[in-house]
Parts: sequence; C-alpha cells; structure tokens
Amino acid sequence: MPSESTARGSLNGIWLFENEHPADSFLANLKSFIIRHLPEGEVTIDNLASQMNISRRTLQRRLADRNTNFLHVLQDVRSRMALRYLADDRLGITEIAFLLGYADQGSFSSAFKSWQGVSPRDFRRKK
Repeated sequence: MPSESTARGSLNGIWLFENEHPADSFLANLKSFIIRHLPEGEVTIDNLASQMNISRRTLQRRLADRNTNFLHVLQDVRSRMALRYLADDRLGITEIAFLLGYADQGSFSSAFKSWQGVSPRDFRRKK
C-alpha cells in the first residue's frame, strides 16, 4: 500500500489544477479535500461534506450551482491524478489504483479505459 507521504509528495493540488483559475475557492477546496482523502480508500459525498463542515445537501446544491455534481468532480480529480501518476515510472499500476482510492487494479483499469480509451499499461507504453 502506498504511503500517505507518496500521495502528498507527488500531488499537491496546486500543480494538479494549474491550468484552472482559482477564482472558485469552493471547487478548489473540494478538490483539495478529495486529493487528501483518496489514498485512505472510499471517498463519499457524506464523508467529504462532513470534513468540509457542511451538509451533504449544501454540498450538492453548491455543485449544482456550478452545473456539476460530486461524481463528476471526483472522476475529474481521479482522471487528472491518474495521468500524473502514470507519468512517474516509479509507481506501479496497482500502487496508482490504491492512491486513487480504488480497491483493486481492475477497477482502476476499467475506469481509466473509460476516460482515455486505453488501459493504463497501454497508455504508459505510448508515452
């Protein structure tokens, strides 16, 4: 299992979302919470709302105001992090899966293929 320092050391919210404008502090804060909690395992809307000291409904409403939802933001963070992690040849596919909060490599590979059209291994080979 990857260490917490691996996750924090290789991703820090700032460079992960460097091409986005930090004008929306709520979304930036939410993404930061997601990044910090993914390596711990399952990230749920209830857990993050609690960590952010707001209700689930308030979180849903704020996301709806931005024409998005929790699952979309979570998948966006995971897909961006996956690309960053895959660029680091020191990280194995299984380790990346755990860093992204997946229970196993197969679940991560299926999700990655739905985002990129190729498996993580094939993506890494093409780079």
